[in-house]
Amino acid sequence: MPTYEETAQRLTQKQHAQSLVQAHKMLRGLEIELPKAAADAAAADLFTYYHKRIWTPGGGSGVYGVSGFILPSAALTANDTNFATIRVAKANGAGGALTILASVTTQITGGTGNWTAGALITLPFNGADLIADGEVIVLDITKAAAGVVVPRLSITLDLLRT
Repeated sequence: MPTYEETAQRLTQKQHAQSLVQAHKMLRGLEIELPKAAADAAAADLFTYYHKRIWTPGGGSGVYGVSGFILPSAALTANDTNFATIRVAKANGAGGALTILASVTTQITGGTGNWTAGALITLPFNGADLIADGEVIVLDITKAAAGVVVPRLSITLDLLRT
């Protein structure tokens, strides 16, 4: 099996990458999507989606969350009492507790505010938690008070391999 450096050299030699810097970005970057395929049927509905286990080829020990974006398919009206909390977390894949990596609420004050269909919403990552090989990435949506209907959406995460 070729080493990481050998693979980077081959990418530049075959002109798949313009430089070694670009080759390293191609090898170290990882983008995944967390889907929510339908709008909530009721405002109080909860949602959890478990993404496949993380695997980092080439002997890496895992990935770090760098950035994330929510892309809603419909509008959402923000409220400071009845709101949703959208969280991206990691789990050990064996039923352990979640470790929150990024979180936003749909509140007006301190949250995302109103959503517009097709407008990106930033999902801030703390960037400090390693998502180790074998751990699972989780999209988790909880509700406060009566909640709010969260539309169909996708979350794109940019991750950096170690």
